[in-house]
Amino acid sequence: MPVRKFRSVADMPGAQPRTPLDPENLRLACSLTQFAYWLHPMKHIPGVRKYRSVEEAWQARKEWVRSQLVDRLPVRRIAGLTDSHVAA
Repeated sequence: MPVRKFRSVADMPGAQPRTPLDPENLRLACSLTQFAYWLHPMKHIPGVRKYRSVEEAWQARKEWVRSQLVDRLPVRRIAGLTDSHVAA
């Protein structure tokens, strides 16, 4: 397969349109979801949590997101991300 070079992204051909309601679309979506989970598995702690306010629930969510990103610290360093990129 020959290598094609483009001067800019605008010169590159776009993705081929997919036919609606094609069963292949579901297979593609499932495989992309599986690939995304493989790249970054999310750790969900089972159970129900109760919060006294919406703000407390949002704070818990932010802490959970931060913990998910901190677990991937070596990848973040390679990607050039710092703690300022993490939602505060």
